[in-house]
Amino acid sequence: MSHLNDRCDHKFIFLVGKERILDILSVHADCQPPCPRKKAAAKYAATFAAIRRAG
Repeated sequence: MSHLNDRCDHKFIFLVGKERILDILSVHADCQPPCPRKKAAAKYAATFAAIRRAG
């Protein structure tokens, strides 16, 4: 499922859930080198993982 504003140049990701982050990563899975949107989503996903490990 894709959403509006999922273009590669949209690097800002606002407070969204894990499912949405995984959606963004799947939409941009083929972007090589990683586009700004993919980089931002990966960083956000890493933050989710770090919070789960800490909590």
